[in-house]
Amino acid sequence: MLSTDTELSNKAILKYYSNRWEIEILFLYLKDRLRLKHYQMRKLKGLTRFWMVVYLAYTLLEIYRARVNQEKSKLTLGDIIQLFKGDTFKYIIIWTYILASININLYESYKIFGLTP
Repeated sequence: MLSTDTELSNKAILKYYSNRWEIEILFLYLKDRLRLKHYQMRKLKGLTRFWMVVYLAYTLLEIYRARVNQEKSKLTLGDIIQLFKGDTFKYIIIWTYILASININLYESYKIFGLTP
């Protein structure tokens, strides 16, 4: 174990690193999985808004993880991202099926969701 404080015991160093590990994992997910490292704004207002959206996404995923973990064993944030993507795709398929079953065509579907064809 490496540490600049030579007075620390091995047990204390392990405690510090175990706490730090959670922070490192959070940074990994924020930077890589939630794309925080890809911002290219120069104005503080835009940067602040981007960070807020990323942290909002992170909070949403944590809430989703709390719900799912009640049903399953403890899952990582990476597992939750995959589950969330899968559930989102399922809902898109369900909506498509519902709209088709009540004879709403593609262009009307665009209007419902505020999209342009």
